Amino acid sequence: MSTPKGSVKRSLILDQALELFVQKGYAATSMEDIVKHTGVSKGSIYYHFSSKDDLFVSMVEKINREWVEEWAEIRRQFPEVGSRLMGASLHFVNSFQSPLTKVAEEFSMNMQDGYQEVHDRLIEISMVQIEVFTEIFREGMEQQIFTVADPGKLAVLFTSMLSGLTLYPQVFPKDGMHQHTQDAVAVLLEGIQKK
Repeated sequence: MSTPKGSVKRSLILDQALELFVQKGYAATSMEDIVKHTGVSKGSIYYHFSSKDDLFVSMVEKINREWVEEWAEIRRQFPEVGSRLMGASLHFVNSFQSPLTKVAEEFSMNMQDGYQEVHDRLIEISMVQIEVFTEIFREGMEQQIFTVADPGKLAVLFTSMLSGLTLYPQVFPKDGMHQHTQDAVAVLLEGIQKK
């Protein structure tokens, strides 16, 4: 069990390593770089994280946990299902503005054979966001606002569509991302609302 002091040190390592990954990139950052940048001993870093990959995945986990905590606060602003879907969608797309996104893309592109465990952990971590959308779709179906479908599958399809908005900056420039997201939600709602 982690002590409060240990949790603070672990969090410091994650925050400092994120800065370094953003500056240098994942591949170019070594554990020795992290030791120098954080001022924490190598032994202490390895006490908290078994490897650079473990440190990175823990960083993604921490940021996703913060995303869910932020959503719990934001959710209160959206009392009805349609507006909640819009709020969650904007929150989801805003998360792609995180400096970690570029590092995660690099990490994914450089993932090698034997990384199945790391890949599986990253998929499991990303499911927390999908669960937010699954809950919204399930609630809309229970209230008979949305047509009945598999809410989990719909959440995966929808978050994939939202993620795609960030991949094509020529078509969907960042300065119009909120409008593009609102358009995407409108298209989805048109298709799934009960007539």
